[in-house]
Amino acid sequence: LNNVLSNLGTGYTLRHQLLKRDFAYYREQVDKSAEQAIAKQSNDNGNATKIQNPVVPVVGPQVETTVAFFSDLYLSSYPIFPVVSKPEVEPLALQVDTIFGESAIEFQWARHLGMAFRDGAKYNLMAVEVAWKRKKVYSVTNQPSKDLLNGVPVETAYQGNQIRRLDPYNLILDTRVLPSEVHIKGDFAGYTELMSKIQLKNLFLELDAENTMNSTAAFESGNCTFTTAAGGSNAYYVPQINPDVFLTDGSGGFNWLSWARLETEEKIRYSSMYEVTTLYARLIPRELGIPGSHGGVPQIYKLIVVNRREVIYAERMSNAHNMLPIIVGQLIEDGQGYQTKSVADNAIPYQQIATGLYISGIASQRRKVFDRILYDPSRVNKSDIDRVDSVSRIAVKSEAYGKPISEAVHVLPYRDDGVAEIFAVADRVVEMGNVASGFNRVQQGQFQKGNKSRFEFSEVMQNSDARPRMMATLVETSFMQPIKYILKTNVLQFQPPTELYNRQTKAPIKINPTELRQTAWQLKVADGVMPVEKLLSTEMFGQVLQFAMTNPQAAAEYDVLGIWAYGMRLGGATWIDDFKRNPQQQQQYINQVNSANVQPTQPQPGAA
Repeated sequence: LNNVLSNLGTGYTLRHQLLKRDFAYYREQVDKSAEQAIAKQSNDNGNATKIQNPVVPVVGPQVETTVAFFSDLYLSSYPIFPVVSKPEVEPLALQVDTIFGESAIEFQWARHLGMAFRDGAKYNLMAVEVAWKRKKVYSVTNQPSKDLLNGVPVETAYQGNQIRRLDPYNLILDTRVLPSEVHIKGDFAGYTELMSKIQLKNLFLELDAENTMNSTAAFESGNCTFTTAAGGSNAYYVPQINPDVFLTDGSGGFNWLSWARLETEEKIRYSSMYEVTTLYARLIPRELGIPGSHGGVPQIYKLIVVNRREVIYAERMSNAHNMLPIIVGQLIEDGQGYQTKSVADNAIPYQQIATGLYISGIASQRRKVFDRILYDPSRVNKSDIDRVDSVSRIAVKSEAYGKPISEAVHVLPYRDDGVAEIFAVADRVVEMGNVASGFNRVQQGQFQKGNKSRFEFSEVMQNSDARPRMMATLVETSFMQPIKYILKTNVLQFQPPTELYNRQTKAPIKINPTELRQTAWQLKVADGVMPVEKLLSTEMFGQVLQFAMTNPQAAAEYDVLGIWAYGMRLGGATWIDDFKRNPQQQQQYINQVNSANVQPTQPQPGAA
């Protein structure tokens, strides 16, 4: 394990590179000069006359524009991954829709995928764990035998797919393969996190008891260590980015027993914090002395290690997808692996150049305030000249009596003719950064001057999405499709019979996993890049309906009303069934139509 974790240290410098990009994103640690420190301290103390050296925001806006694009593309629908199918198995697709929708809410898919997209924009490296999770939940029921007035909480178990964003600073990767191929070709992948004693106890309760071991040794393995040095690999890493952070990271933990002076009553020597490493590895059981069939075939195992010393969990993964459940992706992929620059990397040089230009312009303004002065020390004291007051009265020395006072002090005028040009060049550098990333001001929420018509503007904005959509196409193939495949496979393999509430139909849906497994090949999982409209060509529905209106033979051969209703449901109008007439109402409507069509013959005016 220590050999695997060494990739995080000086040999790979992963943490160094991540930290560099975070400093640029948060605009921190750019200027460490004494002048900047004095100005910042003065501003913090309420003195606004001192001017700090600003950092021109180029990296942050471009990263956030990228995140907004991918979030709107993938995370704005419910469910995030809708399921489509043929009309005859539409109820089964509704079951999977319901499962995905509830898992997305229970495990906060949108939050974790959104954070992963931000990692991808900053580092061009993002990772999520997609695994079937069982956890305890509580529901409220009526139990008059226990409480007549209030509901009673009842502990139940919830199962579903968990998508969890992994911290790149404490990510474990097999760097011998491309990032997007780790789940297929990698020998291992994992992550490290900090847990308190209570969190570790809850972890033991959630794990399968048959594969759990060494609980006492794990709790007594000592207090974990964490480091703020990016070059170290011997501990959990906590980056130090924001100097004005509200609170410390809290990695030191808190010992309630010590606070209450009850440590002597402990039977186990607990620590306040533990370092917990989860590792998925392809192992050959025969080489490790593990009995069983197919011992010479590589198999995936899940290992959990506490403080890099005690193995508390070891399980052979029986997932049908046969992939490491950690999916690693890159927003920009060109086959160069970890060398490929991120959106932030492309913007950093322009931010640095524009910042340097702005700082030089501000330095010029400072010189206008504190100008150069020549003075005769035999006539004027230096302390009187340096004094900054709204009203100053300076007494000259006796040696200056009877002489022109204007000869005692001479101001050298400062010319700043080029300052306006410096700021203009800095603005042009920022525009160069936008060109490099492919984003314009409107995409970043800024006003863009121009004399284009509404249609020309719409065409320009549509074309401006070409580059991020190309990125999304590759992300769809290398990152989202494996996630969808694992989600679907886990449901077919592990989903138990249950009843879940569907927030679109506003009705409970019974889940029948046996039926789902029989028709799994007919279910397709959609998303933002491959929406329902593309999977089923729903744009043709309108043409079919229009053709049926002009061709009675088509209406006789095809269920046109069924086509219309199916298209409406695929478009999100699941409420359409709420207005469906029952058989009695349908017959009543038919009778009304027939009676309206059969009218008695009216006599013509003037007829005999």
